[in-house]
Amino acid sequence: MARDRGAGIKPLFQLLVYPFLDRRSNSESYRKYTDTPVWNSSLSKQVNDLINPNPEDTPLAYRSPVEAESLKGLPQAYIEVAEFDALRDDGILYSKLLQDAGIDVEFHDTHGTMHGFDYVTKAPTTLIMEELRIEYMKRKFRG
Repeated sequence: MARDRGAGIKPLFQLLVYPFLDRRSNSESYRKYTDTPVWNSSLSKQVNDLINPNPEDTPLAYRSPVEAESLKGLPQAYIEVAEFDALRDDGILYSKLLQDAGIDVEFHDTHGTMHGFDYVTKAPTTLIMEELRIEYMKRKFRG
């Protein structure tokens, strides 16, 4: 929205961890993970109506970024997805679309994980991924 409105601010980056980016909800991971713990497609269906109660009031690109006409001019991104997550394919698709638009993306596909895995704060995978997120932000803030 800042890009489209010429707001005079430009975020340095996007940091997206298991993001919800495709309102169509028809990906393979969405169909596959209907009852996984923490988050699943059944919950996504419920939440989509709550976060977009009047979809006609919000441009499609803002409620479903993977459907945007253009991603050019968006900031670089760190995108992380979990293996057993209904939203996994959203992050994969968005990463590809950003790269196709010439935007730098650091993509991480965590294996053996589910949405919210990082709530287990001392788990080895959580510690590794948190360190990667922090290092990414440090690099971007340093310029």
